[in-house]
Amino acid sequence: MSKEKFIAVLSTQTPRPADALVLLAGDGMNRVAHTARLFRQGMAPRIVIVSGDMRREYGSSPSNDLAAGLESLGVSRSVLYTEETAMNTRDEVLRALSLAAEHGWDSLIFVTSPHHQYRAFLTALAAMRELGVKIRIHVVPAPLPWSAENPWGRRVDLLDAEFERIEKYRAEGHVATFKDGLAYLESLEK
Repeated sequence: MSKEKFIAVLSTQTPRPADALVLLAGDGMNRVAHTARLFRQGMAPRIVIVSGDMRREYGSSPSNDLAAGLESLGVSRSVLYTEETAMNTRDEVLRALSLAAEHGWDSLIFVTSPHHQYRAFLTALAAMRELGVKIRIHVVPAPLPWSAENPWGRRVDLLDAEFERIEKYRAEGHVATFKDGLAYLESLEK
């Protein structure tokens, strides 16, 4: 039951402005426009992109490609922090949280896709514990169609694999439990 409650609460959270948007790589360039929109809405004064993953057939893109996409939408290079170091979601989250600690940021918004939001959030929660960082995190999925065909699959079909990864990575200690996720989300409402 914790899983269903976690999904319901995470899927309906309303993020507050943060110190940085973190554009997670994956799902091709489909998350870029929403990140630019959130930036223009004043949700954060900067955008962090730390992907070094170049497996485009899997939907991944390196930071410089994602940054170029943001710039093509009018986002100034001066607000972008990029490095090509992270090779997966966990690496991206760990690096973003480390940057938050280094710069004194107390809040981050991770921008992802609908099917990926649950694993991204639970990964961030586990990474905060691992690093001893306590900040406010939100995960905001880009409003993307669930049934759109992509070279890496339809999002609705990828959802099962995401929940399988949650179980696999939880066993490795890289993902928080649904119960922990729900407790964290409830703490944001206080």
